[in-house]
Amino acid sequence: MVEPVIAIIPPHVTQINNVRRDCSDLLDGVASFAAFLSARDHSLQNILDHLVRVVFMPLEIDSIALFQENNQSEYSVTGSSGITRLANAELLPTYTFDDKFPVSEALRYGKIIWLSDSKAALALYPILKNFPLVVGVKTLITVPIFRFSTPVAVFSITSRKHEESNSENLAFLSAITTVFSMYYYRNVLSSPDESDDKEPKNKSITSDSSKLSLELTERQLVILRLISEERTNQGISQFLGYSESTIRQEVMRIFAKIGCAHRSEAAAIYRSYSANS
Repeated sequence: MVEPVIAIIPPHVTQINNVRRDCSDLLDGVASFAAFLSARDHSLQNILDHLVRVVFMPLEIDSIALFQENNQSEYSVTGSSGITRLANAELLPTYTFDDKFPVSEALRYGKIIWLSDSKAALALYPILKNFPLVVGVKTLITVPIFRFSTPVAVFSITSRKHEESNSENLAFLSAITTVFSMYYYRNVLSSPDESDDKEPKNKSITSDSSKLSLELTERQLVILRLISEERTNQGISQFLGYSESTIRQEVMRIFAKIGCAHRSEAAAIYRSYSANS
């Protein structure tokens, strides 16, 4: 008897086994998605439609729903593609973290939850029995979306075909959600005071040279200086003698502290700090 596959896997974890698809195709998919987003402004619906029809074609995906955290206890569906009107109508306005849904666990623990056996999925999450998005579904994939290292939203992805998880697919999904997050929270959800034609959100830091040194550790200040010199994470790791993973985590912490989303912004902030020091 074959055991059902229920994979609860942290993002970015890779396991070198059972690779079924050509890695280059998936990498091309990530690059193509990034190019699609950068070509012009897109609505959320436009992005979700493109994900189902183009980006996720290698995974044979049927539908996608975006669940957004509203506060520390609730989340709701903010968009979908490939879902029937009937299923959409049956969705509740909000869900709570007390509900035993895969979405709740993905948001709470920041893990990809891959359910590829319907009976086993219902045994693990009985509440799915009456959930409109999973009727007739054979594979349910729940992927957290991070902002500043914190899970704030989730893609709930379904397929009517049996899809096994593997290292390539998991890395692909993590990369796609990272690209989506960078665009979505910068372009689609940005408030007026965060737009490019307004004063930057980090004005209080850049206008006070002492503030930046208080916000960041000594190592983070050095890393920020190296970013301003247009060095990559790999180059910084080699220069400082730390692993690239350590540098990547530090860069994410720096961005969160100074309120920026891109290396060019971080570089500008450091140059302003350096000029005023």
